[in-house]
Order: sequence, then structure tokens, then C-alpha cells
Amino acid sequence: LGAKYWEIGNEIFGSWEQGDTTGAAYGQLFCDFYTAMKAVDSTIKIGAVVTTPLETDYDQFSINALGNMKSSGVIPDFLIIHEYPYGQLTSVSYQSDTAVTGEWIDRIDSQVTTAKALAKRYLGSANFGKVEYFYTEFNADRENGSQESQFLNAMYISQALMEFARLGVTGANPWCADYYTTDGNPTWYVRPMFVYHYGKYVVNTSIGQSNIRTRAWAARDTLGNVTMFLANNSVASSCIANIVLKGCSAGTAGQKWVMQGVGGSWQPEFTSISMNGTTSPSASSIKTLSGQSFTSSTSFSVTLPAYSMTWLKIPVSNISKTLRRENVELSGKSINIRETGRGAFSVSIMDATVGHEAWTVNVYDFAGKSVYYNKGNGHEAFFKLEKAASGIYFCKINYGGMNYTRAVVVK
Repeated sequence: LGAKYWEIGNEIFGSWEQGDTTGAAYGQLFCDFYTAMKAVDSTIKIGAVVTTPLETDYDQFSINALGNMKSSGVIPDFLIIHEYPYGQLTSVSYQSDTAVTGEWIDRIDSQVTTAKALAKRYLGSANFGKVEYFYTEFNADRENGSQESQFLNAMYISQALMEFARLGVTGANPWCADYYTTDGNPTWYVRPMFVYHYGKYVVNTSIGQSNIRTRAWAARDTLGNVTMFLANNSVASSCIANIVLKGCSAGTAGQKWVMQGVGGSWQPEFTSISMNGTTSPSASSIKTLSGQSFTSSTSFSVTLPAYSMTWLKIPVSNISKTLRRENVELSGKSINIRETGRGAFSVSIMDATVGHEAWTVNVYDFAGKSVYYNKGNGHEAFFKLEKAASGIYFCKINYGGMNYTRAVVVK
């Protein structure tokens, strides 16, 4: 079948699963699977189950499992997290929960932070940078049923995916895809909206005013446009989002898509959606669905209706040198990507520890063509790409046995 990612065990710490066991026993079983499977194909990725947000959950399952793996010399390629923030979804419980979806999204940060801390503490700092993180199951609710296709779950899944991207989660799989992907359900529209109307390259965002009900994320698309996703989790109140863009000059011909629930008596349980006022748009129309025009700039405001999702696309007339400045530390190793002038960027690598480690750098254009290559050994390396044509480039760095990729936009 060619499957490259394998999940070993399913919530094996829980008594509700057949074959549940202790962390120590699972750690040994995982090592047996890992060794046998890597012998067949060394390129496959094998993931281990952990518990979050508390590493001590289920009789210290994660601690004992990872400790056993480390002592056996086995490092999982990725760690597996499951997340269902609400047990039973009813309108009464929703209405009594003033935070609604906002609090649930905040849980994800603590979960990923816990998983990374587990990897660093129990697998060792030398292995920490090699481990990926997957949400192989997530949904607002763990119970199979119509609530998984209602508007609340569309709100939750959309914001969860944005948090996963922000936190560097490699992959995520909404549970019960038969409900999730049914044409016309609110949850069905999540994927095509992000595929066709949202960027691929994450941009840092911050919310200046503490508001548990409002969330915002941003990304660049392949043309350099700024795209934004905003969610108003308040069931009762609309709000005004004041948006400021830094490091670029925005054009005025902005577009927006506003999704709201329809088809019920209470917003979270709505079973259909309207997009810019059109109820249940057809599947084939999502890709070419034009946004509503609005006047954008580097500082503007947009109204977010109660319990809604808004996608924005803001054209950028020029970018200040490169899109982003990076200073990334991986297990004591520092990598800097920074602008050096219009049409140029540089990469510097410095090992904060004693020793000289090999490094290689490949820079590819958006079509995948290599435009720069360098390799060497040394305590510090510095190199730059000059006279680069406008566009998106990918810096792929292997340093000290760890791989790091960053997209850089040159204008």
C-alpha cells in the first residue's frame, strides 16, 4: 500500500480499549514493533501514543512508555495525541459554557507544549528535534452522531487546524470522517475553504486585547497575499476586529468570505451554512467562489458576526525585503534566516555547544528547482543568496542530523 506513517496502539492506556496496558508494557511492545518494521522499510515513520495535557495521566503512562523506549535505544518518529474537548454536546451545556469554542482551542497549546516537554525530558535533548507530532483523532465531541456535522464542530475543527499549523503539528485527522466529509454539512466546507482561500505559509499573529471568544490566524499564499482566518466564538454578540499588518504595504482590493450557520433554532446546532449570504453553496463552487469586496490597508477594521468564521485575502503591493526573519534554536543549535537587502537573503548557522558539525543547505524555488547548494563543517557558517527573483523559496537545512525547512518570500 505504500503507507509511510504507522500509529502503534489506539488509546491503549484506557480501559475502554481492548488490550489496554501499562506504559512500561506498551513501551516494550512499541520497541518490538519499531525494530521489526524498520527492518522491512527504514523510511517509514512510526508513532507512539502519549497522554495529554498531563504527563502523569493514567498511572504515568507516557513517562513509563517513553522511558522504556529511550532505555531500549528506540526513539519514536512521532507522538500521537487525541483530543475531544467536550463529552456530550447539548444546547443546554453549550449555553452554560460562556467560553464555548475558545477555551477548547486554548487546550491545544497546552497539549502540544506537554508533548514537546515529554519528548525533551524522557527521550533526551539530542532526540527532541527529530520527533514530530500528530493529532490522529480530534473533534469537538467524542460521540458518534449528528453533532459532528453541526456548525459548532465546523467552528472547532477550523480553529484547531489553525492552532496545529501555528504549533508545528505535522498532521491531523478529524474523527468519524463519514460525518465530517458529507457534502453540505457545515464541517464539509472547512477543508475546501482553507485549500482554496487561505495561504500555506504561516505568519505570526497576536491579539492585543484579551478576548476568549475571538481568535485570529494569518498566512501568506503563493502569490504573497496576506490571508487571515478569524473566528468569533460568541453565540450572542458580534464584534469589531481592528487589524494591523506590519512589514508590508497592503493594497485596497481586499476580499472576504463570511460563513455562518443556518437551519436550526440555535447557532451551534445549525445543520447548514451560508457563505456571504448564499445558503449551502454547491461543492463545485467553493474553489471559484469570489469574496465580498472591502477596502483593505495596513490598518483596517472588519465586523465579525456572532458565531461566525471569516476568511480575508489582502493583496500586498510590496514586501519589506523578505517575508520573515527567523531565529530558531534546535537543541542548542541556532539557525538564523534574515534579509540582507532587496532580492537577497542569508542563512547563518552557529552551534552553541563545543564541536564542529556537518551542515548542508539547499534552496529551492517554488517549482522545486534547486537554485543554491552549500555544505561544510564548522562552528559557524554564513552564506547568502543574492539577486533572487521575486517569489517563494524554500531553505532546506540539515544540521547536526536534524532537518529544518523554512519558506522565505522575496519581493
